[in-house]
Amino acid sequence: SPAYSSGVKKLSSAPALLPGMLRAAIYVFGCLVLLGSAASQAATSNVVAWGAGTINKPSDNNDYGQSKVPANLTNATFLAAGWRHAFALRPDKPFIAWGDDELLQTNLPPTNNYVALACGDLFSVGLKTNGMLVATGDDFYGQLEIPPALSNVVAIACGTYHGLALKSDGTVATVNCAALGAQ
Repeated sequence: SPAYSSGVKKLSSAPALLPGMLRAAIYVFGCLVLLGSAASQAATSNVVAWGAGTINKPSDNNDYGQSKVPANLTNATFLAAGWRHAFALRPDKPFIAWGDDELLQTNLPPTNNYVALACGDLFSVGLKTNGMLVATGDDFYGQLEIPPALSNVVAIACGTYHGLALKSDGTVATVNCAALGAQ
């Protein structure tokens, strides 16, 4: 079997999930996204982004509007950023996505049943309230091939071409690129 195939590893203890988050920072490929307190900026977006993607100039291969926060985005509670796209979760509303969607990387099924989102290079994964995952976008390296028996997921993360899922029992399931290894 390949050295970097999908697998499961037991953690010594599963980290406790935070009940809520007022501030978070995510840095991906030169784009920093900051989530601030909704209470302090109630009428305007509580998301600030800068770096690549502020001018929406695809010809340079880095500017796809991923740092242009939608004007109608308010009360964001969770953020995820990929190379050329970004997502925000909002309470009691479907997610909002922006930036490049050339490979359908922002095309997750529209629902308010997501508790977390994660973005890789040109793909995205959503964690639903039932502990199941959905994925969309580029699948050149198998990054959308979620193990069929994977369930009880409590947290997710993505690298360039692979995904990780933390299960409620403390194990980590991986979906990654066997040809290149985990990125």
